Amino acid sequence: MYISQSLDTLISKDNQKRKWWHSYRLVIIGISFILLALAIITTLALLLKCVVLVSIKPQTTIISTIVTSSITTTTVKQQNWINTDRMSNGRNFHTATLLNNGKVLVTGGLSSNPLNSAELYDPSRDIWTITSSMNFSRYHHTATLLENGKVLITGGNDGHNSINTTELYDPLTESWLTVSNMNNERIDHTASLLDNGKVLVTGGKSGNDYLNTAELYDPLTNNWIKTSSMNNARVEHTATLLKNGKILVTGGHNIQVLNSAELYDPFKGSWTITGKMINARYSHTASLLIDGKVLVTGGLNQNALNSAELYDPFTENWTSTTNMNSTRWYSTASLLNNGKVLITGGSNNEILNTVELYDPSKQTWTIINNMTNTRYSHTATILNNGNVLVMGGRNSSMALDTAELYSPL
Repeated sequence: MYISQSLDTLISKDNQKRKWWHSYRLVIIGISFILLALAIITTLALLLKCVVLVSIKPQTTIISTIVTSSITTTTVKQQNWINTDRMSNGRNFHTATLLNNGKVLVTGGLSSNPLNSAELYDPSRDIWTITSSMNFSRYHHTATLLENGKVLITGGNDGHNSINTTELYDPLTESWLTVSNMNNERIDHTASLLDNGKVLVTGGKSGNDYLNTAELYDPLTNNWIKTSSMNNARVEHTATLLKNGKILVTGGHNIQVLNSAELYDPFKGSWTITGKMINARYSHTASLLIDGKVLVTGGLNQNALNSAELYDPFTENWTSTTNMNSTRWYSTASLLNNGKVLITGGSNNEILNTVELYDPSKQTWTIINNMTNTRYSHTATILNNGNVLVMGGRNSSMALDTAELYSPL
């Protein structure tokens, strides 16, 4: 009897459980479905978020990279030009010569008056120091580093007339020695060190006379010797020592602007006409490239020029290359250690601080960061460390005493 009641009790409880399950199973299934749906939705949301983040992350990185790259590039470009110590005098139409000891000798030029002062830039200490003054004030003169380490100064204008005086600077004693005069007074002439150690001076202007004369300075005798005259009188031209030892003279002007070019042969002491430039020009630049060709840029005809052309000594012909981005004259051109040519400043009805690089391998020009100062009739000197020292010149109102360094990338 007891066992029967217990069994009935168990059966009754089991029936109650079954009734409860049948009553609430739909609710439980519904809740489970809702929880499962929520889990699926949550999982999908997380997956979608990850996808979005993954897709956004590269864009953010790219933007960040672009911004960072832009900032870096700008920073590097700004670092290309660094202001250095100022010269003691503002000057333009001066000379700047790299000495064997690594210092740069700056001489003469024009400020409010013609200058005879000289000073030295020391790259190792980034300072200028005054050295002894020349015996004559002069601008539009030349300075040539001789094989013995001395510097030969020739001609120029003393503020009244063109002059024929010459003097030597000795870096060891920091003193000047007057040597024999040239045969002609000259201004805006050229002076080139030949492979034989002599200096060839060409052209220029004496008073109102345009010169075609040329003469040689012999450091062994300190004397000047006349050599054969050029085929054309010319002033504000260029003279470039070629790898074959000849001198290429280009352009300039007399009563007209010239596109003629000629070669001086030191072995024969004679001049021969070579191919004409495509454009007549003066106050331009000429740079001997690593491959032996000569790059001529800018200058002035009736207007400032941006054209550039190449002379091939083997064919003695000229070919056009791509134009500079700016027209300019009274600019500078410097052959860098990487083979590119750095063009700085100049004038084209306004004074420029723009700078561009010519790549001979691509025959292309690239604009780089501007100089700190606008300037023309300045100088640019390549230092032993490969940097370029740009100094002096003139802006729209005054001769400049500022100097800045370009550091190639």
